[in-house]
Amino acid sequence: MSLHVFDQLSVGVVLLDHSARIVFANDAAQSLSQDGSPLRLHAHVTSHCAEHARRLGDLIRSALAGTATRTMSLPAAGGGRLLMIMISPVHGADMSRLDVRRLQAAAAMMLICDPDRPSHIPAGWITEAYGLTVAEVRVALAIAAGTTIPNTARRLNVSANTVKTHLRHVYDKTGTNSQAALSRLMATISLARGGSALVADATTP
Repeated sequence: MSLHVFDQLSVGVVLLDHSARIVFANDAAQSLSQDGSPLRLHAHVTSHCAEHARRLGDLIRSALAGTATRTMSLPAAGGGRLLMIMISPVHGADMSRLDVRRLQAAAAMMLICDPDRPSHIPAGWITEAYGLTVAEVRVALAIAAGTTIPNTARRLNVSANTVKTHLRHVYDKTGTNSQAALSRLMATISLARGGSALVADATTP
């Protein structure tokens, strides 16, 4: 496994060594620490707010001591929903699988999730993984986002019966059986991201 894998994630990933120094921060983490964010990623992870910085420090020390995963939240830039921070210890055996020597010193991993951060699902990934057609992908994304069948039909300029047919195929191919289950599946896939050219446009028939 290489660093490219981490940079494909839409969640921020930060790896820390035993001295709590940053040994790696993926593209998403660096982006989430800019533009007025409370997070600061330089040599260490901290915050502009003293209270948040203290809490972050406590969680990092706890992870470095081997304590189980801990979580906290931080205000997001621009007044959006709270960022979720999750910090957990990692072990040498886990990091030894990486082909980058400096990352093998990592002792803790921090995940940063912004629920308001736009995420797109590459249509090619869904097609390859589940054998969905382009039309079925568009229906899947619309329904997973909470759009009703009539509204999906209007957006895609097809009949409601066509949407229902596509949706039955989607459920069969993905092993889901409800809008909620499909939404969970798409939310999981959206943790990874790809080139915008491959993103399915749910508004195009």
